[in-house]
Amino acid sequence: MALRAWFPFTLLTLAAVGPWLGASCVVAGFELVPGGGGSGGGSVGSVGSGAGGSGADGGGACIGATWPDPPTTVEPAPDDVEFVAALRTVDIGEADPQLAMQGPSVGYDLDARCTCLGDGASCQKPAFASGDHCDGPGGVDNATARLFALAAPFAKELSSANQSASAAAGNWSLLARVSEFNGTLNDAQVRVALYPSPGLDADPCWPRGKLPSFNGTDAWPVDIVSLEDPVDVGGAGGGGGEPAPDGCAGLTGYDYNKPRFVDAKAYVNDGVLVASLPELGLAFSSKGKMVEFKLVAGFVTGRLENSASGWRIRDGLLVGRWPLKEMFLALTSVVVSGEVVCTDNSIYGLLKEKACTFTDIAASFGGPTTECDALSVGLRFQTEPAKLGIAWKRIANAGMCPAATDPANDSCDK
Repeated sequence: MALRAWFPFTLLTLAAVGPWLGASCVVAGFELVPGGGGSGGGSVGSVGSGAGGSGADGGGACIGATWPDPPTTVEPAPDDVEFVAALRTVDIGEADPQLAMQGPSVGYDLDARCTCLGDGASCQKPAFASGDHCDGPGGVDNATARLFALAAPFAKELSSANQSASAAAGNWSLLARVSEFNGTLNDAQVRVALYPSPGLDADPCWPRGKLPSFNGTDAWPVDIVSLEDPVDVGGAGGGGGEPAPDGCAGLTGYDYNKPRFVDAKAYVNDGVLVASLPELGLAFSSKGKMVEFKLVAGFVTGRLENSASGWRIRDGLLVGRWPLKEMFLALTSVVVSGEVVCTDNSIYGLLKEKACTFTDIAASFGGPTTECDALSVGLRFQTEPAKLGIAWKRIANAGMCPAATDPANDSCDK
C-alpha cells in the first residue's frame, strides 16, 4: 500500500526533527541537548517549555517534544524566495525496535501530557480502549505506529518501507509550495500551500515507467481536492474539470494560486518552517486506488535546506489525531492480499480490535473528562525539489463494500 497525501490540515507545521530534548526521556537515534523553543531555540521534535509531567519515576521532568515559537528577531531580506518540494520517503515508526520497550519515537507530544511518564491520560478511555497508551520519550503520541506494527505481518503494503519505495518510484507524493520567504533562518511571515499528488503517471504525457529525478525538474500532477472548485460563470456551479484539448494540460479551470490548504501566516525560526491549516488528511494507495485518512488537530515539521537542486524540506514530521469515525471510513477501501477489507473479512476483525484498543486521544481539544475517540499519528518524511504539474483527479475507492458489510457503518462500541 503506497502512501499518497492530501492536506486539508488543522495545525500543519513544517519544522525540523532535530535533536530531541528531555531530562528523563530517551529517544534512540537522537542527541539529547538542553533548550527549548523561542527565537533560535530548540528545533522541532525538541523539548519546548511548559509541556509535560513529572517523570516516570518522580525524578526529573519529562518535557514534551514540541515545535519552536515564532522568531523574535527577523533578518532583513526581500520576501522573494519561492519553491516547491515533493515528499520522497515516509516513516511511521512501526519498525522501530524500541517501540515495544520505550514507546513511539516518531511524533510530538500532542496533548501536553507525558502519559505513563509521570502523567495520566489526557482523556477518558472508553471500555474498548484497553491497549498500551503510554507515550514515547518526550511524551510522543503515536498510537498508529503500534497499530501498523501489529498489522505488518499480514498487511505488508501498509509498511513505511513499501510506501517510501512507491514514492521514490513516482507513484504518489505530497507537494509543499513555500513563497513570500526571505531565504534566511528567520522569517516572521511566509506563505505555505500543500498539494497532494496522485503520482507522475497521472500525467498522460509522462513517459510510462520513467522514474522521477528528484532534482527539481519533475512536474508532479496536483490532486484537485487541494484546489478551490472553478467558478461557473453561468451560475450553475462547478465550472471546469474537463481535460484540456491537447490531452497534456490536465483539467481546466483550476488555479494553483487558489489552494484549499494554505497558511499565509506561517513563519521560520532558526531554519524551521511552521504553518497552520484547518484540517489534515492522508490518502494511501491500495491496488492503484485511494484510501483516505482524514486527521484533525495536526501539524507537520521539516527543516528548510537549500541544496544544489533547490530548496527542500528535510527531517519532516507530520502528526495529528485520527478520529475513529474516519478510521472506519478508511477501512471501507483497504485492499489486503487482493481482498477488500469489508466487515466479513477475517482481517477486518483484527484491524478493528487493535485500532479500537489503541484509542488514546480526543479528536477535539477538551478537558480531562472528554472521551478518547481518536488515534494519535506521527509520520517522518523527507522531500526533494520539484515543480507543480497538471491538475488531475485522484481515483476514489468508494462503494467497495456492500452496505451490510461496509466498515463505514461500524464503530468501536458495536
